[in-house]
Amino acid sequence: VVLKENGEMIGDCGITMQNINSQFLPEIGYHIRKDMQNKGYATEAVAGCIRYGFEKLNFDCLYSYMKYTNSASARVAEKNGMKFIGEYPDDVNYLTRVYCVNRKEWKMSTIKNYEERRKMDSKVVTELLQALIRIPSENNGVTGYENDVQQFYYSWLKDHDLDATLTYIEDIPGIDEFPGRLMERNMRNRPIVTARLKGNRPGKTILLLAHADTVLVGNLKDWDYSPFSGDLIDGNIYGRGASDDKWGLAVMGCVMAQLKEDGCDFPGELIIASVPDEECGGGNGTVSVFATGITADEAIYLDGGSNQTIWRAGLGGGYCRVTGKDKEYIRKTMVEFKDKIKARLDAHPSFGPEFFPLIAKQFYGISERGDAVSIFLDTLPGDSEEELKKEFEALFPNCTFEWMSRFLKPADIPEDSDLVVNLKKAFHNVTGRVAGSIGGVQSDQGLVVTFGHTPCILFGCGRRGLPGSSHLPNEIVEEVRLHETFHTILEFVKG
Repeated sequence: VVLKENGEMIGDCGITMQNINSQFLPEIGYHIRKDMQNKGYATEAVAGCIRYGFEKLNFDCLYSYMKYTNSASARVAEKNGMKFIGEYPDDVNYLTRVYCVNRKEWKMSTIKNYEERRKMDSKVVTELLQALIRIPSENNGVTGYENDVQQFYYSWLKDHDLDATLTYIEDIPGIDEFPGRLMERNMRNRPIVTARLKGNRPGKTILLLAHADTVLVGNLKDWDYSPFSGDLIDGNIYGRGASDDKWGLAVMGCVMAQLKEDGCDFPGELIIASVPDEECGGGNGTVSVFATGITADEAIYLDGGSNQTIWRAGLGGGYCRVTGKDKEYIRKTMVEFKDKIKARLDAHPSFGPEFFPLIAKQFYGISERGDAVSIFLDTLPGDSEEELKKEFEALFPNCTFEWMSRFLKPADIPEDSDLVVNLKKAFHNVTGRVAGSIGGVQSDQGLVVTFGHTPCILFGCGRRGLPGSSHLPNEIVEEVRLHETFHTILEFVKG
């Protein structure tokens, strides 16, 4: 038995064949150094040996025996589900007590403990999400007010003994020259929160991201409940950000805290990042994570409304404002240009015609202000932004153009990639269901791929297209889906 942090030997524990009342039986013996006793090490070591004895050595029963006065050893056996089965006289101990657990008893005990543990872990996720919802963090498209919720999240991580860092974006050296910075946004007093945890064996570095900002509440008269209540009613958690995207903060924070509590029993390293400025096409928070030097092998963006489907691909794009005298011609030509984009979207293998209904409502959106007409132009994986701009501008002679300084970026992760396959496996292990894999709408996914040089998929428990979905009044997340997603991500990270 050695300490994980430094390899120091503090005792021994193992299975040997022992003469127990004239029968040779598999016995778990344990001896812990005196200065290390009463700290749970013997209980933990015995639990590991029981599992090994049943799962690897295929014993039907396992035993422990001790002197009748050794109550401490008896408690260790009892904590691991062993039952007292008798005692017998011997020349050394006077009386020896015998404890035993059989395979069926151990399995039932494991299931019971696992289910109780899952319920306890899930309750923490709910409580953290409720606390996050109660701290407003709206983004109005020019600036955002995420500081208070980020300060709270940072403190929560530190309180759970995690290696967390809070970084104000304006303090990152060279951030205004970083290629992904969207200069139209004011990023003062809008920090990112990151945390790192290393597992106890080699493996990949996994990055989990979620955004702390929300869209505006809108008209309070449209809400049946307070948008900052975090109330749990009939299995739904209410409030702005419940679905998009404070559930993501709650899930990844609780995943990391659980891994730490379990002794970092996972491969590689886990990094989590809570970012501002995702809404309204910002993306500066996500980009800033990589401006700090963070790198990873794989990433999952825990974001809003994927309905527990995996968005392995995503659209990019950006706004253009066209100023000219003939606004009717400008509008008509913009619609025709968007028709061409739709045709390419329908033909794309990662999207297809079944995808368009997801974006139909906003796809042809055009706004006017004075002589200017604005539209969002979508980019697909493999598109050239420069070619798109050149083709678009050629349609409008004698007009001026104002382009978004940095587009959102498309992404396309292969269906058979380890990232997609392993997340599907984790979801099935937890829920018994099969997670779909589709193309998704614009998000920060492509920014992770482009500026973090990291394959990234998007996964979430929001309710896109349903009542109470992201950005709508009475926004909710279903508690059962929240808990399923938490255990899915925990299973994924454990490998």
